[in-house]
Amino acid sequence: MNDPRNFGMAKSFMMKGRSTGYDMTKDADMQAFMLDYNSRLLSQPEAFDENDEEEEDFEPLPSSFGQQRQPSTNALQKKKNKRKMAAASRKKNRRKK
Repeated sequence: MNDPRNFGMAKSFMMKGRSTGYDMTKDADMQAFMLDYNSRLLSQPEAFDENDEEEEDFEPLPSSFGQQRQPSTNALQKKKNKRKMAAASRKKNRRKK
């Protein structure tokens, strides 16, 4: 059960975050670790080789945690249309007294 070779993707991610000092019970820390981990992968593809057992060389990068991507206008329009359709459906299905 504690053998890293038998971990799934989620458990591997959580255990790596925990071993590097992040509090993986808090969403903010989990997001910060995810950003650091992904930026590390993009900058050094061989830094996280699965056969490499050394985790001491991982240092968190300064994260841009507060900056989130804005949804596209197409996605916003879809959400708006869905809200309008739900409101129209509720209006149509109202009981008449």
